[in-house]
Amino acid sequence: HNPTKWLEIGSNLQFSYSDYSGTSPDRTALVYSSPYGQVKTSTGDWELYPVYPATYLYSGFANFDATNDNYTYGGIVNVYGVLRPAKGLSYRLNLGYNLNSNYLGTYYPKNTMTGKNANGSASKSSSLGIRWTFENVLDYKTVLGSHTISFTGLFSREGTTSDQSS
Repeated sequence: HNPTKWLEIGSNLQFSYSDYSGTSPDRTALVYSSPYGQVKTSTGDWELYPVYPATYLYSGFANFDATNDNYTYGGIVNVYGVLRPAKGLSYRLNLGYNLNSNYLGTYYPKNTMTGKNANGSASKSSSLGIRWTFENVLDYKTVLGSHTISFTGLFSREGTTSDQSS
């Protein structure tokens, strides 16, 4: 956007949300499972060992009743301004900010393979990451006869912070 002939400003905003929640069967265990096994118990729960008393191979659905919440949020903000105070001279300021946040919570009830021995099992973790950029660009360009003289100066700074908990 050009509010005047010597000033240009602009921005870029982005936001993202991803939901990777849920559980899926263990495909490897399903491939090796016997087609003659018992898939569910008489109470409707998934059978942990479909060919009981053989316990060398667990069911592909042994952890299917687990609860898994997995969310990721992201945001990016970039703003800039270009100042042109004289012919051939310009100053550009760029500011950028990037935010990423993730939450993961999992619960294995006692009717799952992972929660069976612990009488239920739960875990949660979260993380937050922030990246920022600050740039100053000074540019000068002029033509003297058949010669072009140009100068570009840059000062840039960036940083990252992160925090995790579980």
